[in-house]
Amino acid sequence: MHASNRILILDDQECVGITIRQMAEKIGLIAESTTCPNKFLHDAAHEPLSCLILDLIMPEVSGDQIIRELARTHSQTPLVLMSGGDRRVLWAAERSAKEHGLNVLGALEKPFFLKNLKKIFDRLPKKLRVDPPAEAFNAVVLDAEIIEQGIRNNEFFTVYQPKVDSSTQSLVGFEVLLRWFNPHIGVIAPDVFISAAEQFGLIDELTEYMFEGALRWFSQHSKYSGKKHLNIALNISPLSLDNPDLFERLTERCDFYCVKPQAVTLELTETHAMRDAVTSLDMLLSLRLKGFKLSIDDFGTGYSSLKQLVRLPFTELKIDKSFIGIATASREARHVIKTIIDMARALHLTTVAEGVESKEVLNLLQIYGCDQVQGYFIEKPLSGADMDRWLQQRRKNQEVIRTQLIQTLKSNGDSRFQDLTSVTALVTRILNVEYATISLLAGNTVTCTASVGFKPDPQDISETFCKYVVSREDAVIINSHDDSANGYQLPQSWGKDYHFYGGYPLYSKTGLLLGSLCALHNKPISIDEAGISALKQAAKLIELLIAESVKGAAGKALLKSQFERVDRVLDIIKPLGYQATLLVIKPHWQEPPHSLRWQLEKLELVLRKSCRRSDIVIRLSEREYAVLLVHNAGDGIEDIIMERVGKKLNQLQKTFDSWCFLGVDFATTKESADYSAQSLMAQLSPY
Repeated sequence: MHASNRILILDDQECVGITIRQMAEKIGLIAESTTCPNKFLHDAAHEPLSCLILDLIMPEVSGDQIIRELARTHSQTPLVLMSGGDRRVLWAAERSAKEHGLNVLGALEKPFFLKNLKKIFDRLPKKLRVDPPAEAFNAVVLDAEIIEQGIRNNEFFTVYQPKVDSSTQSLVGFEVLLRWFNPHIGVIAPDVFISAAEQFGLIDELTEYMFEGALRWFSQHSKYSGKKHLNIALNISPLSLDNPDLFERLTERCDFYCVKPQAVTLELTETHAMRDAVTSLDMLLSLRLKGFKLSIDDFGTGYSSLKQLVRLPFTELKIDKSFIGIATASREARHVIKTIIDMARALHLTTVAEGVESKEVLNLLQIYGCDQVQGYFIEKPLSGADMDRWLQQRRKNQEVIRTQLIQTLKSNGDSRFQDLTSVTALVTRILNVEYATISLLAGNTVTCTASVGFKPDPQDISETFCKYVVSREDAVIINSHDDSANGYQLPQSWGKDYHFYGGYPLYSKTGLLLGSLCALHNKPISIDEAGISALKQAAKLIELLIAESVKGAAGKALLKSQFERVDRVLDIIKPLGYQATLLVIKPHWQEPPHSLRWQLEKLELVLRKSCRRSDIVIRLSEREYAVLLVHNAGDGIEDIIMERVGKKLNQLQKTFDSWCFLGVDFATTKESADYSAQSLMAQLSPY
C-alpha cells in the first residue's frame, strides 16, 4: 500500500468534518470526512492515506478505543488527534497513542485556524505537501467588515451547555455560547472574534445578536423556561457596562419573549468587572434591580480583591476551569477550589464549576459543596436543535425511571404502602384537611398512592391540581375565597370541587421530579407559614420513604434511615405545637422459638393495626420495633399509650409462649428539649 495525498477525518459533528476538509483542500490535500467510526477504521486499514485526523470525544465510541484499534492493526499512517475538551486529556491521549506505537503527527485543540492545521501538515513528507496560496492565510485576519458581514449573513450561532445541580444532576439551566463559522475561514475561536469585536466597537452589536437568538430559543421551551429554578446564562463583555441602552434593549427583548429577567444570568469576566468598581457598581446594581442575576466568570484568574467582591452585587461565582481541570492531580488546586466554595457560601453566592470532565471531579465538587456544574462529563455545548433532542431523550429516560419507580412501590407490599399512608394521614390531621394524596407522574397521567379521604383513579394531569405544583416546582397554596386563587383555574380533581389546595413537589434522590404531595379540602381554610413548612417537611419524608423503597437498607443503614424518619416527623409537628411519644418494643425470649419470624411479623401487624394511621411504625433492628405517637400537647401520655397500643400489646403477650415477654420503653418530646430521635432515645424509660 503506497501513500497518497488523501487524508481521512473522523468527527461526530458533520459540520466540523466539513470545515477541516475545506482547510485541507486549501493546502492541496484530498480530504474526506466521516462520522462513522467503522468506516474510518476500515479505510485506515485498507486505503492508501497520508494522514488520519481523529476527534477524541464522540458519543458512540471514545477516541481511546479508536487508538487501540489502530494499534491492533499496526497502522503507521500519520495520526492527528483533536479535541474540544480538557487539553490535559488531549496530551494524555497523544502520549498513549505514541506508547501504542502509532505515528502521531500532532494534536490540535478545538477550535483552531488553518495555520494550526498547516503547521501540523508541514511535518508530512514534502512529496505529500502543497504550499497554500498566501491569500488562504490572509483570510484569517479579522477586520470590522468581516465581522459585520458575519452578523448580516447569520454566520454566528448560539450553542447551549447544560448546567446541573451537582448533588442530584437535575437540570438547572444552560450557558449560552457564541460560535462563528465563516465559509472562507472556517471555525473561528470565540476569544479571537470577541477580542476583534471589542477592538472594532462591534461587541454590543454581537452581544445583542446573541441575546436575540438565545432568548428566542429559550422562550420556545416554555415547559423549561416557565420553571422557577431554570436559568439561562449569557456572557457579556465588560466594555458593555458603559452602554446602558444595550441592557434596556435586553430588558425589552425579555419582555417580548416572555422570559423573566430573574431567569437570566449575565456572566461577566472577573478581571474586567473589578477594574472600575464605581462604574461597575452603578451598572450592576441597575441590572440586579431589574431582576437579572449576575455571575463572576472565571473566578480566581483576575485581579479582584475580596473588598470589591463584597461591594458588587453578584449572585453567582464560577470557578475557573483551569483549577477544575487539575483538581484530581493537584492538592493546591483542590485547596483553592474548596476555599472559593467556602467563601462563596459565606457570601450567599451560588457556586458553579465549569470544565467538569470526569466522575472523579464531580465527586470531589459534591464533597466540597459546589452548587452547580457544567462540562463535557454532563454534556458538551450543543446547537439548539441538538439540545432539543438531548432534552427529549432526557425526558424519555425520566419517564422510564418514573414508571419503574411506581412499579417498585407497588411491588414492595403493604408495609411500604402503610408507611406512605401514615404520612398523608398525618398531613390531613395537622393541616385539618379532609383529603391528602401522593400524586406520581406517569407520562401525562397522575397516579395517586397512599391517599387518605378518598381513592382516586389515575387521571390526566391537565385535570388535576398536581399540574400547578409540578409546573412551578414549589409550594402552591390556593384558597377559592381569597387572592391566592388568582391566575389559577381550579380543577375539579377526581370528580369533586375543592376550595382549598395545598401542594409540594416530590423528587427522587437524583433530582428527578416525581410528582407532588397534595392536600385538599372541600371548604376554604387558612394556612400559615408553619403549615406550609409542615407540608414541605412531609414531602421530604415521602421522598425519604420512596428512596428507601427503591434502595432498601439494613443494619446500621437501616437504623440511620429510621432515625431520619422520626426526625422528619418531629420537624413536621413541632412548629404546629404537637408533641410525640416514642415507644420502643422489643420481645425477649429465653430461647428464640422456631416461629420467631412469624412472631415478629405478628407483632408488626398488631402495631400497624392498633395505631392511628398518622402514627409512624418503624423497625429499628431484626428484633426491635418502635412507634411514634403524635398527639396534642398536654395529653395524658399513659392514657394515649394504653388507648392506641397498650391493650393490643397486652392481648398479644398472652398469645406468646410463657418464656417470652414484650419489653416496652417510652419517651415524650418536651418543649425545652431538642425534638430529635437521638434525644428521645436518650430519655427512654420502662413503661
